[in-house]
Amino acid sequence: MRTAIKTAIKFLNEQRIHSSNIIPPPRTLIKNKEFSHKGIFFFTMDDIWEKTNIYNLKKIKNLLDKYQIKGTFFITPYYDYHELSKKKAGEIENLLKTQEIAMHGIRHKRDLIESNTKERIYELKHGKKLLEKRFNKKIQGYRSPNFLRNRNLLKDLASTGFTYNSDQFLLRPYPFIKNKLVVIPCHDKCDPFSMNLNKKEIIKMINRKLNYYASNDKPYVFLMHPEDINKKNLSVLSKIFQKVKSKGFVTNSSLSDFSKKLWRKH
Repeated sequence: MRTAIKTAIKFLNEQRIHSSNIIPPPRTLIKNKEFSHKGIFFFTMDDIWEKTNIYNLKKIKNLLDKYQIKGTFFITPYYDYHELSKKKAGEIENLLKTQEIAMHGIRHKRDLIESNTKERIYELKHGKKLLEKRFNKKIQGYRSPNFLRNRNLLKDLASTGFTYNSDQFLLRPYPFIKNKLVVIPCHDKCDPFSMNLNKKEIIKMINRKLNYYASNDKPYVFLMHPEDINKKNLSVLSKIFQKVKSKGFVTNSSLSDFSKKLWRKH
């Protein structure tokens, strides 16, 4: 255990992340009834855009309502240069009133990550402004397409008004604060439905992860995409949600809800 801690501290120092920026387990950090359980489960969906099937989104929304789970939906404002229209945004807003809307890149391309800081900040402001205009609410969260990262991305996100980022951080599976931004890692680079696994294999894999995160009192960020929505996967998702509830995970918190509580306590 001591070796593992030393290795973790060494890694954090190399990344210029002070150990004081590490956020302790939510149950020990936030002393209120809402977070007294073991673990927090976050449902997230990427790649919502102008051509996303609203009927399929409704199936997910109904399943989340059934199990009283609050999700975060990452929307791309200009997917392949298809701007999110007022009509589409209205349909999404009416459907996902109890869910969180966040931003997923600008055009789902590499150009934002590979651009210089000035261009990146301009694009972040532009995409955020469009989503806030379309949904008439503040957009607080960001996730990069394909989890692409740039060393200055967190600083640029904070400077453009975002409060949290939820990209993939394999060696840091816990929330932390860097450059005045809350980072809530997404633990899987690929969603479970994108893997070549059958129904039983997916359920077994996710159950194993849920057991681990519950026993270690860590948030678990689950990821899927609109193209995953079909009869078989909805059945799998229902089984996963049943497991989540049986393990006592907190499920009524979006990523922005969680990041706000962390900021108040940090």
